[in-house]
Amino acid sequence: MTDLFAYDDFDDDEFTIRPSERLQVEFFCEDGHKTNVMMSTNAEIPNEWVCETCSKKARLKNSEIPISESEVPKASHWDKILQRRSLDELEVMLQEQIKLIRSGKIAKVHT
Repeated sequence: MTDLFAYDDFDDDEFTIRPSERLQVEFFCEDGHKTNVMMSTNAEIPNEWVCETCSKKARLKNSEIPISESEVPKASHWDKILQRRSLDELEVMLQEQIKLIRSGKIAKVHT
């Protein structure tokens, strides 16, 4: 862990604390969102950070480390449906389909 403060030597009865020097580090996620992080110049800069916008992995600007496909979260079929419809809408659609099946207007599918 790095120090957030730089300490000057003791001068008689005075002790001076000043903030350490800082730098702004830029990270970019695969969606192109930019996350800026202020870090101490003494800090070890990580290659990855969490995107503030979408919470995906963000890479250090100009980083040569590729995002492997295994690291990218895959959306399931259910996740994709929930992006387009609310649970209430899905419940209404389900009830409509059940009514149609029970009325005989559409055939039951046997698997």
